[in-house]
Amino acid sequence: MYIKLKEHQERALELCKKNRQFGVFFDMGTGKTAVLLSLVDYLVFDKLEVKSVLIIAPPQVINRSKVWQEEMKKWKNFEFFDYMELSGDPTTRIEKKEKGFTIHLISDALIVWYKKTYGHLNDYDMIIVDESARFKNPTAKKFKALSEMIDLQKHRIYLLTGTPTPNGYDDLWSQIYLLDKGKRLGKSFRAYQAIYSFQVSKYKYVYSKASIETIKETVNDICIFGENIKGLPPKIEHRVMLSFTEDKKKKYNDFVNSYILELKEGEITVFSKQALLNKCLQLANGNVYVDNKLNYEVFDNTKWRWCYNFLKNNPEKNVLIYYNFKSDKEQLLKLPNARAIMTYKDVKDWNDGKIKAGIISPFSFQYGANLQQGGYTVIWYGLVWSLENFLQANRRLWRFGQTHQVDVYYLLMIDTYDLGVYETLVKKNKTQRDFLESIKL
Repeated sequence: MYIKLKEHQERALELCKKNRQFGVFFDMGTGKTAVLLSLVDYLVFDKLEVKSVLIIAPPQVINRSKVWQEEMKKWKNFEFFDYMELSGDPTTRIEKKEKGFTIHLISDALIVWYKKTYGHLNDYDMIIVDESARFKNPTAKKFKALSEMIDLQKHRIYLLTGTPTPNGYDDLWSQIYLLDKGKRLGKSFRAYQAIYSFQVSKYKYVYSKASIETIKETVNDICIFGENIKGLPPKIEHRVMLSFTEDKKKKYNDFVNSYILELKEGEITVFSKQALLNKCLQLANGNVYVDNKLNYEVFDNTKWRWCYNFLKNNPEKNVLIYYNFKSDKEQLLKLPNARAIMTYKDVKDWNDGKIKAGIISPFSFQYGANLQQGGYTVIWYGLVWSLENFLQANRRLWRFGQTHQVDVYYLLMIDTYDLGVYETLVKKNKTQRDFLESIKL
């Protein structure tokens, strides 16, 4: 089967053809990989302008879900591409690199190693950085290593991400720097902050709507933001409000007020608001760690019973259940027909419809993994603070290729901090630090 690009993909492809450095910041699950593979086809195998390509992506994408490899196998347009994964121990990576394949794929976790080993990227004409937001920290070693190796005169550079600003517009500077070495947003991150934001606390800088519009106008010739992309199925989000029994509600509230939690096997004392919040979120999910060895006590089974009944009453649905704490995972695996999704084989079995209840961490396969063939229902057993991981996780099912309406269920315990985390993520109006500062104890 040959892939046919959609209108927004064709537009991005033409812009990439015209620009030697460009960022495709389309939303997650909207076909960025296909755009860049089509560009490789055009530049390498049609025009013969590019001889070698390096694809840099998160280890989950390269080694676990094998997103790029699967896309090249899936479509006849790309099935003749020759590629090699630069994985394994250092000696194996070096041996693989010397075999002369047109396309090399490497984990972004190995960029510092690559810099120390080779010192340059002169063996490649074209660099593709998938999930470029992972290079958002301008002080990180891997950003410095990659930026030092990029040569704008030699390299075509293309960035892909569905979340270019996962924590705000601070995150954009380093990505644009990879494309233009500071031409548009300045040669230093601090100068960028000074020009476009104002400081409201020791660690927080705020970008006004006017500043954001100015930033977008400044970079709009070197990247495209994916807004109003058509073709995705409907997605409906459901807040499922659940309650503790009166005795457990009292125990939870006493803990919030006293910082002391009485359990069957003893008591837990916390000494900070952060620690209290973490324990409260554990309690809301039903399990609480009692020591630093990850031993835990079951406090409540309200969320677990809801999942059990949902699976029982919807036998035709395959369900992805996202958990936050490992204790939750252990309990969820006790659900009928539950199985952890952790490996490439698990992903294949899920997409083949062999897993009824897929128990999965939002930090696993959060980048690019295609899970839309296996089901269309998501349950969030416990939410996470990371907006990027939260958005990426929902996009595992709600993406191109999904043929059903996607339903996302958020299990929230009434009168707990569950709702605060939900509002932080879904309404996108707070950071974790803001939330901690706002709650009254």
